[in-house]
Formats: sequence, C-alpha cells, structure tokens
Amino acid sequence: MQSTSALRAILLSTLGAPNHAQATEQDLYEELMAHKHIFLNLYDVGKRSPEQQRAVESGKTTIRGKPMALNADFSRQVIFISQQLDCSEQYAAELLHDVMSSHPNLVEDRCLEATVLEHHTRRRQVAECLKYVFEAAVASQYPDAPPLLHRLELFVREQLLSRQGSTTTLTEKLLNEVDRIGEALNVVNTDRQNAGSLTVASVQGGQGPRLGHDLLTARRESLEYERSLLSTLLFMASRMGYLSGAEICRVVDWLRSHPNHCMVLYYLPIVLVAFDIVDPSSTAAHARRRLISDANFVKQLHSKLHVDNQWSEPGLKATILLKWTIFLTDIRHRDSSLEEKEGFKAEQLESNIWNAVQGDCFSYLTSIVLRLQCGRNIPVPASFSQVAPVDRDITGDVPLEDFVPSILEALEVVVRSLISYASSELRKIKQRQEDLLVAGLRSDRSKTWRSTSQPAARHPSGGDSAVDQAQSLRNDVAALFSFIGLLYSSLPPDHALSYWGAANPAVSYNDHLEASARKLPSFLQWAVWSTQPQNLTMMTALYDMLTGLANGERCSELAYNFLARGIDSVSVGRSPTVQQGNVAPTVSWASMFNVLESWAAAASTPRSNPSSNPFPGGHPGSLAPDAWQNQGAQHHTHPAARLSLTLQDVLVAQAFLHLLSTVAIHSVPVRVTICGHARFRAVQNLVSLIPLGIPLELKGTIFDTLAAFCKPGAGTAGLNICKSVWTMMERLEIINVRGSTTGSTATSVKGVEVELEQVESAHKVYPATIAFVKLLGTLIHTPKSVSLQGALAPESIVTIPEGLGHSYRTPGITPYIHFVIDNVFTSISRREYLHPSDRWRMNDACLAFIERCLASFELESLAANNDTPAPNNISTLTHHPGYEIMARLLTQSALQGSVLSYITEGTDGFDKGLSEEQPFFRRTITRVLRIVHRVLEIQDIFLDVLVPLLNEAKDSGLHDVRPASYYVKLSQALFFTPNTISAIAMYVTYPAHLEARLLAVKILSCLAGPSTVRQLAVIIDQSPNSSKIVNGFLSIINAESWIDVEAAEIEADRSTGAGAVDDDVSPDAVTQAVRLAVLDFLADNTSLDLPYPNIAHLILFGQVDTREQISDPGAVDGQRACIHALLDLVNKGIPHSSGRNRTAIPEEPLYTILPGLAERCYAVIHRLCKHPSTTVFVSRYLRTREDFFARHLRAIPCKVPAVVHRPSAEVVYQDGSRVATTVSALCSFLRLRSYILDLVALELHLLTAHGQHKAVADLLSVLFETEGDALLAEASYIQNDMFKPFKEVGQAQSKIIELLQRLDFDWSDGFAVEPLELQFFSGLNLLSCLHTDRVGCEVVDRSALLSLLSNARLELHAQGHLVTPAHVDQMSQELTYILQSCAVENHRRQVQHGMATSIQAWGDVLNTALIRCFSRIPLSQQENILLDLLHALPIALQSDAASPATAAIIAEALVTALTKLREVLLQAQGAQQARKVSLPPERLHSFLRNLLNCIVNPSRSQMVRGNLYACLIHYLHLVILLDGAERSSTTESELALVSSREQASNWIKGSIELIRPLSERLSNVIARDGSDGAEVWRTVALLALDALVQVCDGRCNFVTALSRPGHLVGFVKSVEESDGHLQAVLKSTADDLNALYAYEACMSLFSRVVQSKIGAEQLLNGGLVRVLSKCDFIDARPEVEDDQAVEDDRDYLPSVSQRYHQLTMPALQIGAGISLTLGSKHGSAVHQVLEFMNSHRDAFILLLRSNGAGQLTTGTMEDINFLVSICTAVVQGVPQAELHSSSGYGSLHTAILSFTAQFMSCVIAANDSHSLRDVPRIWHQLLQSLLLYLETTDDIPGFKSVFSPSLNSSQSETSVAYLNSQGPTLGDAIGMMNVLTHHLLERLQNSLPSYQSALTLYSSAHAKETSPRSDDLQLADSVETILLLLWRQKSRHKDSQNVGETLNLKIRSTMNELLAVIDKAEDPHPWRHLGDYIQHILSLA
Repeated sequence: MQSTSALRAILLSTLGAPNHAQATEQDLYEELMAHKHIFLNLYDVGKRSPEQQRAVESGKTTIRGKPMALNADFSRQVIFISQQLDCSEQYAAELLHDVMSSHPNLVEDRCLEATVLEHHTRRRQVAECLKYVFEAAVASQYPDAPPLLHRLELFVREQLLSRQGSTTTLTEKLLNEVDRIGEALNVVNTDRQNAGSLTVASVQGGQGPRLGHDLLTARRESLEYERSLLSTLLFMASRMGYLSGAEICRVVDWLRSHPNHCMVLYYLPIVLVAFDIVDPSSTAAHARRRLISDANFVKQLHSKLHVDNQWSEPGLKATILLKWTIFLTDIRHRDSSLEEKEGFKAEQLESNIWNAVQGDCFSYLTSIVLRLQCGRNIPVPASFSQVAPVDRDITGDVPLEDFVPSILEALEVVVRSLISYASSELRKIKQRQEDLLVAGLRSDRSKTWRSTSQPAARHPSGGDSAVDQAQSLRNDVAALFSFIGLLYSSLPPDHALSYWGAANPAVSYNDHLEASARKLPSFLQWAVWSTQPQNLTMMTALYDMLTGLANGERCSELAYNFLARGIDSVSVGRSPTVQQGNVAPTVSWASMFNVLESWAAAASTPRSNPSSNPFPGGHPGSLAPDAWQNQGAQHHTHPAARLSLTLQDVLVAQAFLHLLSTVAIHSVPVRVTICGHARFRAVQNLVSLIPLGIPLELKGTIFDTLAAFCKPGAGTAGLNICKSVWTMMERLEIINVRGSTTGSTATSVKGVEVELEQVESAHKVYPATIAFVKLLGTLIHTPKSVSLQGALAPESIVTIPEGLGHSYRTPGITPYIHFVIDNVFTSISRREYLHPSDRWRMNDACLAFIERCLASFELESLAANNDTPAPNNISTLTHHPGYEIMARLLTQSALQGSVLSYITEGTDGFDKGLSEEQPFFRRTITRVLRIVHRVLEIQDIFLDVLVPLLNEAKDSGLHDVRPASYYVKLSQALFFTPNTISAIAMYVTYPAHLEARLLAVKILSCLAGPSTVRQLAVIIDQSPNSSKIVNGFLSIINAESWIDVEAAEIEADRSTGAGAVDDDVSPDAVTQAVRLAVLDFLADNTSLDLPYPNIAHLILFGQVDTREQISDPGAVDGQRACIHALLDLVNKGIPHSSGRNRTAIPEEPLYTILPGLAERCYAVIHRLCKHPSTTVFVSRYLRTREDFFARHLRAIPCKVPAVVHRPSAEVVYQDGSRVATTVSALCSFLRLRSYILDLVALELHLLTAHGQHKAVADLLSVLFETEGDALLAEASYIQNDMFKPFKEVGQAQSKIIELLQRLDFDWSDGFAVEPLELQFFSGLNLLSCLHTDRVGCEVVDRSALLSLLSNARLELHAQGHLVTPAHVDQMSQELTYILQSCAVENHRRQVQHGMATSIQAWGDVLNTALIRCFSRIPLSQQENILLDLLHALPIALQSDAASPATAAIIAEALVTALTKLREVLLQAQGAQQARKVSLPPERLHSFLRNLLNCIVNPSRSQMVRGNLYACLIHYLHLVILLDGAERSSTTESELALVSSREQASNWIKGSIELIRPLSERLSNVIARDGSDGAEVWRTVALLALDALVQVCDGRCNFVTALSRPGHLVGFVKSVEESDGHLQAVLKSTADDLNALYAYEACMSLFSRVVQSKIGAEQLLNGGLVRVLSKCDFIDARPEVEDDQAVEDDRDYLPSVSQRYHQLTMPALQIGAGISLTLGSKHGSAVHQVLEFMNSHRDAFILLLRSNGAGQLTTGTMEDINFLVSICTAVVQGVPQAELHSSSGYGSLHTAILSFTAQFMSCVIAANDSHSLRDVPRIWHQLLQSLLLYLETTDDIPGFKSVFSPSLNSSQSETSVAYLNSQGPTLGDAIGMMNVLTHHLLERLQNSLPSYQSALTLYSSAHAKETSPRSDDLQLADSVETILLLLWRQKSRHKDSQNVGETLNLKIRSTMNELLAVIDKAEDPHPWRHLGDYIQHILSLA
C-alpha cells in the first residue's frame, strides 16, 4: 500500500480551495486513475505467511522488485511489525524500508514507532481520499454543482463502485475492513492495558519486542478514526444506492447482534438511507429498483423484521421496519403490479406501521438524538419524562462531528416520509391510544403533584401512581411529536419551514415532493386541531413539537403568528389576525399566558388593575426600570405562597415555556412583541411565579425562559427588559439582597438560597439554582454579545439599573455576586449530585456569570481616554460587578484558588476522557481559561489606572478603596505556581478542544513579557510534559485549515474569549486562528529586544539550551520541531533550484493560497534571521538545508496573486494588467515579499562578510537575471528544447527592476462610500481612535471608534438633538458613513504601509547588492545592469503613485547606482589591462533627460531633491571622466584622433544640449534649495550648481540665470549669516560640521563663478568681498592645544586646524579669483580686496609667522599661496604711504618677505639633503607665487629692494638676525637659482616623465589638451623669474664690484650649463623659449 499523500493534497487544494488550484480536471482525473488500484484493493497488504517469514529470517527478500539482503535486526523488526499489524512480511519489509530510507538515523525503537505510525497514516490517507471523492460524488446531485463534481461522480460510479467483473466489490471490502478494525481494536485495547510506557524493539529481560502505551493509544485512536471514515464511506455508498441486498442484510444482522455498540450510530443510518425515496430518473433509483427486484433479499429482510423475530433492542428493529415499510409503500405507489404481491399488500404495510410504532421506534429515535446532542443547549422534551425518565447523563461514544448532521438528516427523512406516506395510520393510532388513555386516567385526574417546597416533595421521577399508570398506557403519537420537536431542535435553524407552509429552496427530491403535496403543513394543522385541551399529555407533546419546529428566525416568526390567532394585536411579519369571538384557541399565546396569570393571581395578593400594561407605550423600550416597584404585594414579607399543580400541569407549562424560550431566542421582533403585549404581561407573570411554591423543575424552566427574553441583541428594548427583571428580582428578594450572605442566619436566607440548601441539596438535584445562575449570567451583556449596530447604541451593554438597591446597600448586584461565588461556586465540590453532569452544569453557569462580568468591565476605554474622568464616572466603575470579581481574583481569595485549581485539574480530566463523558466539563475549563485571559488583559489598567483614580477620588465619597499594593497581579500569582503555567501550556496538546488551545496560547502571550519570557521557557522546559507541549505547538502549525486568515480571525474573535456567545463555531476558523495566534506569539517573542533563548525558541527548536544550531530531523535522535513545520509551510509549492522534488501536478505556494498565513510564517523566519543571537545558525540552516533564500527569491512573483473568491479590490499596473484581489491579501503579500527581500539583503551581507562568493553570485544572478532567464532556469530540467519557454529578445527585465515596476500600481477599493455631509458628528476627533496594529501600521481602531460614536450618540440623546424620525435617520446614515469611511481609510493606510515596507526592503537589497557585493557580478554584465537601473529608477520616481517615502528610497537607490557606475568606470581604467567600457551616450542622455524632469518637478521633498542633485553631480563628473578617458586612449593617428575627439565631445555636448533648455528652471529650483532648508541638502544643491557651472562653461548662461533672481546675493547673505555657526565649528566640542560643509560648497560655487568676468563683477557687486571682510571666523585661528584635543577625542572629525584651513582657503581663493579676473586696473575690486586684506591683516600675518617654513602643512601652504597671489595682484594699487607703513600694508609685505626668506632657506636646505624630489606640487606653486610677488614688488618705483645686499644665506645669519629678517638675501636668490636649475637639469638629463594623476582628468572642464610635461615648464618659469630678479639685482649693484661681479659669475656659469643641456635635448622645442630668454639675459649682461 503506497502513500497517497500527494493525491490527498491535490484533492484538498482542488476541492477545498478551488479558487487557488493549479491542477486541471484532467490532471486530477489521471491521478485518480493512477491510484485506482489502491482504492479497489482497500488496505490489501496481504496476510502473514510462513514462507515470507522464513524468507525474511533468512536475510533475503525483494522490495519493489529489487532483491535486498537483510540483517538480523531488520528481519526481527519486520517479523514483529507483521505480527503487530497483522500484515504480510513483504509489506512490513517495504514499510520499514521506506521509513528507514526517509529517516536513516532513527534509533531502533523510534524506527519501530515511526513504521507503525506510517502504516496508520497511509491507511487514513487512503480513507480520506475516498471520502473526498465520495463527498464530491454526492454533492454532484445538487443543481448548481460544477462540472468537476459530475466527473468525479462518474469516476466513483464506473471505476470504484461498479460491480461488473469484480469478485469483491468496494462496499464489501469496506464492510470487511470495518469488522477487521473492530477485531484489531479489541487486541489493541488488551495490549494497551498491559503495555509499558516505552516501545522496546529488542529483546530485554527475556521479553521480546513490545509497543509502548503511547503508541498503542495512538493506534487505538487511528483505528477508531479509520473505522469512522470507512463507515462514512459506506453511508455515502448506501445513499447513492450501491449497497447490494446481501450487504444490507449483513448490516441488519450486525445491528441485531450488536444493538448497544457504538457503531450502531453509523450502521443504522446506512440502512436508513439505503431505503431513501429518490428521484425515479436518477441512477440511485435504478439501483433501488434492482434491489427490490431481488426476491431473495426482500424475503430475507421480511423474515428478519417479522413480528415473531425478537430483537434484544425492539426500538432498533422497529426503526428499520418503519423505514423499510415506507420504502415499500413508495415502490408500491410507483408500480401498481406490486399491490397484490406478498409484502406489498396494503394490510401488510399498515400492520408493519403499527408494529413499528408499537415497537417504540419513536422513543428509540429520541434516545439516539439525545445521545447525539448530549451537552448541547437544546430543550429536552418535557413529555419525554412520561415515557421514560430523562437520564440527563446519557453517555457513550458519538460519531465524528461532521457525520452527526448526516444522521440527523437521515432521521428527518424518516419522519417526513412517515408523514407523507402514513398520515392516515398515524391518525388511527392516535385515536385508538387516546381512547385507552382517557379511559385509564379518568379516575386519577384529580391527583396533584405536591410542591417541591414541601418536605415530602420528590423529584418528578420518584413514585407517583398517576405517572406509573400513565407509563403503562401507550401514547406513541405524543412520542412522535416529542421526537419531532427534539429532532428539529437539533437540526440547523429554519430547517422546518416546510411545516409552516413557507417557501423553502428545494434541494432534494423529497423537497420537490413536499412542494407539490404539502403534507407537512396539513400534518401540523391536524396535530394542533386534533389535540384536545383535556389531554395534557398530547398538549405537552404538541408544545414540544412546536418548540422544535420554531427553531430559527423565520420559523420563530411563523410559529408566533401561528399561535397569535384571536389576539387583538399585530402579528410579526403579517397583518393582524383576529378570531371571531373573545375565546382564545387552546393552542395559543393567549390561552397559556392566561393560565400563567391565573396561577400568579391565585397565590398572590389581588392586583388593582390586572389588565394594566406593564410596558407603557406598548413595547418594553419605554419601560422605566422601576415600573414594577409599586405593583403587587411585598412578597418578601410573607412565606412563599403554595400553588397546587398536577404533574401534567407542570409538564404542559414546561413545554409551553420551552416554546416561548425558543421563539424569544431566535427572533428579536417576536421577543419584543411578546414583552410589549398588553395582555400577555409575559415577563411580569413569569417573575411573579418565582416566589410561589411551585416545583423547582418548573421554576428552573421559568428562569430559563426569562434568560431567553434577556438575551442580548434586542437593542434598547432588550436592555429595558433586563433592567426590569433586575428590578423585579430586587423587589421580590429572590435572594437576600439586604445584607451579606457570608455567615448568614437561617432567617436571612431567602428564596433560591433556601431551596438550594434545604431542597435541592437534600435531593441532590439543582434545577432551579442552575437555571437561576444562568439567568444572572444572561442578564450581563458583553461587547461580543451585541452586533455592530447594537454596539453603537448608548450604553449598549448596560443592563443593570442605575442605583439598584441604593436605599439599603451599596448600589449594584453585589449580593448576587456573593450568592454565585460564595454560596454556589465555592461549595460545588462539597455537594452531592444525583446526576454527575449537574456538577459541571453548575460550574459552567457560575463561571459564565463571572466571565461575563469581567467581559463587560470595559476598562480599555478608561485607558484610551487621555482626560481624567469625573468622580461620578469613577464611582460607577466600583459598582460594576467586574470590579468586585477583579478584586477577588487579584488577591489570594477562594475564587482565585478555585480558578487556578481548575486549570491544573482540567488537564487530568482531558487525559481521562472526562470531557467526552461530561461535555459541560469541557465548557467549564474553557470558561476558566477565558476568565484568566480576561484578567490578564485588564489587570494592568485596573491596577495602574483605575485604582489610582479611585484613591484620588476618596474625597468624593468613595469608601473601602484599597491601594494598588494590596493587590497582586494574576500573572505574578501564576509565576508563584509554575505547575499552573505548565498546565496552561498543556492545553495546546488537545486538538479536540480548539478554544482551550487558543486561550492557552493567548494566556502564554500575556505572560511572556521582557522580564519573564526566559523564565517562562525554563518553567515549561522543566515540566514533565515539556515534550508534549512542544509537540502540541507542532501539531498546531501542521494543522490543515485553509480558511481565509481574515475571516478566521474575525470569526474566532467573535465566538471565543470572554463574553463570547455560546454558539457553535466553525472548527476550521478556530483551528486557523490558533495557528495564527501561535505564529504571532513566536514572532513577538523572537524580536530583537528580547533575550535568547526564551519560550519562543523552546517552541521553535524544541530545546532551550544555548546551542546555536537547529537539529536535523533526519539525524540520530533528531526530532521534528516547529521550525521544520514552519519551513514546510512556506516551502509548499516552491521548487528547488536544482529542479528536484517536482511533482507531476505542482502545488500552489502558500503565499498564493493564504497570503495572510504565509506573511506570519515569513515574519517568524525574518525575526529569527535578524536576531543577533540566532541569525548565524538559522541563516546557515536555511542556506544549507533548504536553499531558502535563492528558492524563495526566485519563486516570489512580482505581481500580486489573484484572488478569485469574493475579490474586493483591484490592482492595476502601469502596463495595463489587472489583478483582482482583496485588501488583506494585497497587504499580506506586500509584507511577505518585503520579508523575503529583507532576508536576501541580510544574507548577502553575511555571505560577503564570510567570503562565500559562490552563494553571493547565486543570489545576485537571481536578482539581476531577466525574467526570460528565470523561465529558462525554471525549465532547465526539461530535456527537449521545444518545450522550453521562448525568450523574446529585448523585452525582459531583471528581477530587481521588475519588482520595482510592480510596486508602481494603482488600486481601487471595491468598498465604495457615498459622500455625506455630517450634521451631528462633524466635530468628532477620529484621530484619537488611531492605534498601531500588529504590523506597525497606524489604523483606526474599531473598538475605540465604536466607543467614541456610542458616547457621541449618548450625548446627542442627552442634549435633545434627536427629536424627529428624520433626525434619527440622519444620525444612522452618518454612523454608517463614518464606519464605512474609516474602513476605506484603514484599507488605504494598510496598502500604503505595505507598499512602504516593500519599497524599503527593495531599497535595502539593492543597496546591499550594489555596495557590498556588486564586484561578484561578471564584469561584462555590470554596465548593462547599472544602465538598466538608471533607466528604470527615474521613471519610477516620476510616477504619481510614488509616496514621499518611496520617492526617497528610489532617489537614494539612484545615487547608489550612479556612484557604482562611476566606480566601475574608474576600476576599468585603473586596471592593469585597461578594459573597454561600453556606455552608449544615448542611454546616458536618456537618463539625464529623465533626471532633469525629476529635478524640475518641485513636488518632491527636499531630501528627494537633494538626492537628485547628488545624482546630477555624479552624472556630470561621470561624463567628464568618460571624456577624459576617451582622450587619454587616443592614438597618434590623425584620423583616429579626430574621430575620437568627435565621439568624446558627444558626452558633454549632448548633456549640455539637454541642460540648456532647462537651465533657467534648473537654476531656480536648485538655488532655492541652496538658499533654504537643511544644511546637508543646501550643500548638495550648491555643489550641483557648481558642477553645472563647471561643465556648461559659457554655453549655458548659468551665472546670469543665478544673478537675475538674486540667488547669488542670497548665497552671499547666507555666508554672512553663518558667521556665528562657522566660529562654532572651530571649537573642539562642535556637535557637527554641517555649517562648514555648506560654506565650502557655497564658496566652491563662488570660485567657479569668479572665473568669468561677468561672474566676478556680479559677486563683487553683491558684496561678497565686503562680507568676507566682516566675517570673524577668519580671525579665529585656533590654538595648537585645541587641535590635539580633537585628535584625542574624535579621530573621525577633521582637526581644528584643518577646519580653519577649510574656512580660510575658500575666502582667500575668492579674493585671488576676483583680483586676477578683474585685474589690478579695476579700482573697485582692488579697493574691496585691499579692505579684505586689511580687515584680517593680523590673522594673515599670524598665518605667515605661526609656523616655521620647514614645518608647513599642505593646508597652510595652500592658504599662503592664495594670500601671496592676492598680494601680487593688488600690491600695485596700494598707496605709497601704506607700502612703507608698519601698521598698514607694509606690515603684511614685511611678513611676506620674512616668510620668503625662511621658505627659500628651507628649500635650499632640502636640496642639499636630497629630500626635494618627493615634495608635493604645492611647494612648486608656493615658490612660484613668492617669486612672482618678489618680481612684482621689486619693479614698483620707489619701493625698497626685496633682497638684502648680502651674498650670505639668511640661514647663515645669527639667530636674532634670522628671526628679524626683513626679506631674502642675494645669497638666498643665488641658492634658489642653483636649486631650480639643478632640479631642471635632472629632469632634462633623465627625461623623467611628469606624473599625471587621475585627478587631472577630474579637473578637466573642457576639451583642452594637457601638456605631458607641464611640471617641467612650470619649473622653467620659476627659473626665468629668479633669473630676472638676479639680473635686476646685478644692475642695481653694478657699482658694488664684489656683489655685481659675484652675481655675474654665478648667473653665467649656471645658465651656460643649462643651455648646454637644452641644446642636447631630443626635443628642444618645449625648452626653446627658456633658452632664448637665457641668451637674452646673458647678452644684456
């Protein structure tokens, strides 16, 4: 028997979720055909064979055709498995081999267990596959069945159930297997009683291998489940008519032999549906005709059901006989030839009906329904106690939950068929038995049933002669009525519409028959009008039947109208119906309410106005809470009045009250109508009966009826009903309400308390107390019990009258709380019970009251309200019942102890099966968990908010308020008892108790805080049930529930938790909700701020130790943990990269089927990978074992998966494609995809850090491969090329770009809202309702919004704004509009948040790929990838759908991509073998065009624009780099040179052509950002302007564009305004240097502008030089100590000296630029520059003298160079007086000369030590500037000579003279000439090439060819300058023979040597000018 898991999964996905199925019908059909032999050979694994055993023992066998040698251990295990499973040794060997192949490292014992479990798993899967197929075949009979179901029905009929050519049919095999399972169960149960705890695979202690107790328990459960499934298959086969006569007889024989077996509930429906009446044209009808044509079968069945054939269970035989007779009757009606045939005669059929009825078939069927509905809230027929005492503890195994509706449906068919075909026989039977009954009871009509208030009272079942005599007489029609009532109470609501004559959709053939015959309404009419009022037994049964038929809203309204005849009031849903005359019919509301009123009147004080309406206004909505305060007598002052009632009176009253409860529960209009009826006075009459001495059973029914009227959902009218009941019970003092019940005396105990202690406890039954406590619980309404519309009503759950009992006690219901908790709940364990279920019913009722009190205690609104509430509002909270209960549960009270003890004892009860025996035990434990969870939810608000407010309000009259220190949090109390916490965790191990599972997970979530999450892990890990708990969580994650996540959460939230309505909840929804809660729990507790390991890691990894690894489930002793199940979920449908594990029909990925579930799974994995303690080993496991990152990145689609089932939104992409989806699915998919991308980014980071380049390359190939490449990779496993997908050239995009493009979409919400002008709620602050949801999205909270609207509505009522119906209608419309608008707004916020997370993750993965590991991409692909990105990113940025956050991320990605492109280009040029870079100009120009369009769009944020400016800067530098690279790579060929220059010019020319039309707009936009905003973006904007001015040169008049609007003037002012900030930058404690960077950028722009004459004049006129003259930061030169402080403190910041240089040099550069550009003849320029020099003269002199020339830094030399350049340019404009002044310019001139002397001395000294070769270029520049200054000043008339007439060097002077030197000496000049000449000679002789750095390429602003020997020419210029100076000095000292002759000799010797070298140069052309100049000087000399 092979595994059918794949087929099962396909069937589930196809039939269970057809909207998401990938498998086609043909593929599914082929799979079914492939598994057909497994179905037909059901469980055929062969029998044990001695031959096979000997072969195995010999060590040789064949497994699937392959011979294998076996070792001794394997052989021993095979034989043992064969014995245990009763299968062939061959099958056992194959099974064991499969297990060992999949789990090769299992130890022997575990391997044995896994083999047994695998065997049963395969059996279950086969049965489940058959079940799915059979269910589809049955569903194909419905009119709207899809074609797939019809095809499956054909497969079942022709391939599985066909009897042609088959020796043993499938149905016969099913019967055989059911029998074999029964035998196997007997063996397993016997072995289980004697089994040990563990499985032993080897021989130990003389004992052979044996299975452990847990494994045998699992076997038993599996066998029972298999038997149930096979029986269900038999039922469906029987319904379709495929059971043969022999098989039916076999089932009947089995039923006769085993009437009390649990399988009777399966086999009886099999027989019943075999005789169903079906459509004559159907296949099932043909099968049944063949069945009836089998004379032998008919004869045998007649014989088995003959009256003389006695059965041990007559009711079972009678039921089959009844169904068989009806079947024969139908056949006889259709075939007239059978009328005279034996067995078909009319008298025989009538006799069979009589025998069946006389055989107690109705009582037997009633017992079956009671057994099925044990523990459910359905009314037990009151008349059933006449036939057989109601055993309220009906026990026994019940069928599977999903099979119970089939049983009930089969029983309903029996009833309807009986009414349709044997109605005349029923009339005869009724008439005959009524005659006998009336005659037998005539003498006993006067006997009464003594009140239970009398000491001699007994339970109704205890010894009344009238009852005994009644039981001796039959009343089978009454039993039929009771059975019908019970049956339809158990069926779904509104299932009995046909009885009321209402139109009901015809589903089955019986529905069509009934629609035409209308027998059921006739039967109901006959039942009502044929029942005599004197026959109270029939009246009771009739009311029982009406109770069942009124089940459902529509049926309740029809039942009310049916019984409302003769009443002068409007019936519900139709016009008034008035009977002629004033006499009410017997079966009517009026008659029964008259009886109840007469009972109340007979035993109470006569009323003054008995007909007065207790509900003024005709409806309870207008009833004041104290309406009954003054009515009637004070019952509490007199003993309870005794009312003499017969047993039949009590039963009729109970039956009527059951009916009244049913219609009140199911129909709110009926409830309100009955309560508001003037003649009924229903609630008042019922409450008035409570103090009377009536039987406690009747009193309990009255309490139940009152509870039905107090059910929530009736709006304001329902609230007034509840308040009225509270008021009346308070007035009548149902319990002692005037004093404490603790230690109360007998005289103070009243009402229900007396009956509890003196009557009920004595007789061990508690009908009144249980019902009364249930009434108290129903009177407390909770938020979950009201609808959304009801929650908007003012005080929608306030049911307790304000000030209840305020005149004699503290207001509220404190006495009732004391009664429930102190008198009832805490005494449950000491009381005795006749029926054990009463104990758990009482527990359930008390706990329900406590739970609802806590649920209605809404403290969340108190915490949400920021305003301090008024003292009156605070005091109302203390009167709330939840306050008293919270005070008890937060102290060491008896209530707390009982609740905690129930938690620990509940697990034992579940283990012992007590929940199956006592359904109310399950509800008790569920309520305990609800209470604990609710207390944990609100305890913080109670202690931290409410209690402090109460202590503050003590002065307002509040008393007995204890401080917060008095209480102990329940969470702390739980940690004091660790076994309680482990017991809570144990509830996750019970899959049958779904809500207990859910609550356990939620409680653990509440307990898991930052300080307790690790302690929680230790507690559970040290628990003896630790492994069970972990496996329980594993089973939760493995659960098979594919219901929508959002629907499951809504359904579970509504139907579970404190205050939820006790309705049946969908198991699939709760199962899904439990899994979601577990995933949220795991995600919350694996966050970064929580320690490792904790409870989440224990659950995920199965261990709590600190081993950083995930166990391999296939390793030795390896166990499967939750992390493996989690990965299996997300890996579902995700193909492996290698193509392995591909199925014939691929599965749908989880993110397609349930994106909400997938998102939570990915969130847990994401948290694990992000946590620093788990990231390494989790990522390693995912990478090595699962290939997780590459698989999921490759598989995740770029588009949102479509949702076919009820799509509520539509996504429209930019390419026009549309996808129908839902908002929740869209948001979940966006988030889960962001998790995947985030994980990929993290993985790339880790892999790069660890040097795993192969894995990095794999991920990058997925990211940057095109869609076509991905398809080819997906199809790589296809061998034939013709089947591979076609890749269209040029159309595919890479994954990373496709992801970005698919994030640019529009979406429409299908939930449209019509605009509405608000009149009443326009002032609401809806922003106060915002809160952050689970994923971090800020949405409108539903609870807060409802609370806000409810309070606003209450305020409108109080202010009298809602007067007319029009006002109320307008208010309702506004409420609807607000709710809908908030829903739409939440959708918008959620989608926006999902897009934001997606784009953030996309940006992270792109940045990681580009920055960290882009080099791993092949070089040939890098440029194309980057160019593709540069093409796509600006387009995405221009989209209207791009949010500000999205635009910022795209802009940052744009900067990163462009930076990386420049880096790639530089690397290509700097490589040893230069690589050709192919960057087409047209692609770059296209990018520039899009970039410029983005920049000129001013709608983006400044951050986005700043990044765009950065992109522009990078682009301009890129084209400069490309231009320089092209020029440097040209050849000497003229043609190639011209061609290269033309191509190179395209880079810049094309860019300028694109910029020129937008130059003015660009300058305005960028300049605005450069003038205002954050300094960082101002800096970028100014740099962008600088780059534009640099590149565009004079071709785009940017200078004019900046000057015209005044932008340059604004920039100048910004420099002036930033003076203070710039001075702060020079402090060692400066926080940031942003002001410095902005200043540098601004000055860089100014330096670029002053290079043109227009620009220099604009800046001069703008006052730039004047501003710089006024700036104080130039004078703030730092000290050396400040510089060292920065270096010691923050090394990453530039030193203070470096900062000063960054401030000073731009200012000096501006001064030099203006001076040089405008020239010395520009008077204004010279004047302003001289003013600038004079303003900072001291700082400049200090600059020149602060450092020795030998210790100059590069920055200082640059500053001095620009300073000297300025002086050179303006010195000629200095007035004569200042030239020689010591305070004016003369001091600066002296400082320059002094510095020149020192500098020349240092140069000469460096040349002597041969250290001048590696000096920076700034030395040469500074030297040339000094020489030029000396040349200029030396030529000024009347100016003192710059050289001292000394032939000695300045360095050779004395120290004092050296320091005080006024300038260089002639010796310095001669030495300098020697140095320069020597340096130049070395260059010429050695032909040293000059160094040209890459920076030269950067600084090339336009296409000018740079000389390869520019440094040499600069050196030559210096030689010329020094030669000119020496020549002048020679001329001046010609009179001095010593000096002049010496100079002449020095000059000639040096110059002659230089000329000789120049003449010998290979290329003397560059040096010809220098040679000519030397010749000229020598000739003059």
